[in-house]
This record gives sequence, structure tokens and C-alpha cells, in this order.
Amino acid sequence: MTQTDDVLRAAELYASGDDHELLSHASEFWARHGSTGAGAAELARFARIAAFRAGAAESDLWQARAISAACQTGAWRSLALSLQPHFYKLVGSGELDAAEQVLDEMASLASSDHADPPERDLVDGILSERRALLFAERGDWPRAAEWYRTALALCPAGDRRELKVKGGLARSEWLGGGTDSDAVAAFESLETLAEPFPDVHEAARENLAAARVGDRARSVPFDLI
Repeated sequence: MTQTDDVLRAAELYASGDDHELLSHASEFWARHGSTGAGAAELARFARIAAFRAGAAESDLWQARAISAACQTGAWRSLALSLQPHFYKLVGSGELDAAEQVLDEMASLASSDHADPPERDLVDGILSERRALLFAERGDWPRAAEWYRTALALCPAGDRRELKVKGGLARSEWLGGGTDSDAVAAFESLETLAEPFPDVHEAARENLAAARVGDRARSVPFDLI
């Protein structure tokens, strides 16, 4: 397996939510190639998220490795995405203006044309999704829906991120004045499609239950803050 194959395998494990296998795979990669391997920054970024989701102590270690590898190899787009924990921390504490400025810094880093993964469309899609979240947190549902549509155009068909973005869009349209019946239809479809992705599936299930009784106050975000 080439280093490129290793990174693609990490991406597959990340998307499937197989966090323990991903951490094992990443550790084996690091033992062979370290921080200077092709795609090392992106692989370490996946491992950081996997460790966080699994509640593993090495989340900070993989964050450090992701930043180190990105700086050594010039993988600036991967480095930009590694700043997301700072964005989420600020959003979680209600510091939305500061969180928006973090996104601006990420966008500046992501403007690089360096050949290392991830692709520019993926980064632009993630940044659009995060801007949508900011407007959702501000209760500006039309602007949130606008950014979710931008993000949706940059998502690969059928993957977890596309379904999560569709969920955010459906929620924004509903809370922005859409009908309960349209929301029910959207969340029913998502609940079925998102079965392979537990976090998205659970958000779809909860929003579907809320839409069926017309209780918008019970709606939950598709983003994990």
C-alpha cells in the first residue's frame, strides 16, 4: 500500500466512523513514515477527530502531529482545517464574531495551490458549512440556508458530509418559515439515508420527531459543537 493509499484508507475509515480502526491505521502509518510522509498532515487530522470522537487521550497528540506535518510539508489546506477546534470552541462559548474571524484565517491559509490533500473544493465546502453554522447560531435562517446550499454544491454525493449539510439546509428552511410537512418529508428521507452515520441519523430522527408535532423548539443542529 502506497502512502497515498494509506491516506485514502484513513479517509474511508473516518467517513464510516470506524474510529478505533482509524487510530490503529494512523499509528502504523506514523511508525513507517512519520510527519514527512505524503498526506501525513491530512491523515493526522483524521486521527485527531477520531480520537476526539472516541474520547481517547491522544487527540491532542494527533492535533500536534497534524500541525507539525502540515508545516513541514506545506500542506496549508490541511493546516487550515486543523484550526477547526478553535472555531468550535468559540461557537460553543457564544463568541460568534471571534469564530467568524477564525474562519477568515482558515480561508486565508486554504488559498494555497499546494498539491497535498485535501482538494480545494473540499476545504471550500467545509468553510461554507461552518459559515452556515454561524448564521444558524445567530438565528439568521435565510443566510444559513444560503451557505448550506453553497456547501452542498461542493459535497461528494452520498457521503456523510453531504447528508449532514442536507440536514442543516432542511432545518434552516424549516426554522426560517418552511412548512412542517416539507420538513417531515426532508427529515424522513435523511433518517433513511443516514443510517450508516450514527450522528447524522440521530439528528435526523430528533428533527423528524419535532417536525411531526410542529415543535420547532425541539429542533437540534446537525453539527456537533
